[in-house]
Amino acid sequence: MEIPLNKNGEADNHLLAHPDARHEAAKINDELRFSIIDAVYLRPAIWDHGREPKSLGQRKDYFIEIAALLSTEDNILSCYDIEKQWKNLKDTYLKTRKKVVTDESGCIVPPRWKFFSAMTFLDQLGVPQTSSSASSSQHSHTLLGKRTCDRKPMERRLSDTRAVPCGVD
Repeated sequence: MEIPLNKNGEADNHLLAHPDARHEAAKINDELRFSIIDAVYLRPAIWDHGREPKSLGQRKDYFIEIAALLSTEDNILSCYDIEKQWKNLKDTYLKTRKKVVTDESGCIVPPRWKFFSAMTFLDQLGVPQTSSSASSSQHSHTLLGKRTCDRKPMERRLSDTRAVPCGVD
């Protein structure tokens, strides 16, 4: 049996209990990516370094926790899988956010990237928190990092951001 290794070449300890952990690479689909975003949002120590002290060990523990939470018998995820997906999502969001444009009337042109609105909580970085309930209300429909309702249409999701596109009620 081959045990998946993390980026440092060490065995991911949380996978040792799964004898058939990996015969192939983890399957990461869009729904799983949305679940990863939700799970990371619920753990600010991963993404908001201004609110919580930085601790690489704690971040690693959270990635292990998310991997265990989102793994299934058919699709075992390592903490490295989760960390890699999160880095890709975050980097793409930041790059996409820089490219957001406004039209002649000052309305934003909605980005086409499907994960954009789910990642808008990253805009809170560097913004002082007026109340902790304000930031948690955006994702109050989550349960243990998994969404319990259908995705909002793009127009409604974009309304969660600070800039509102034209024509949205």
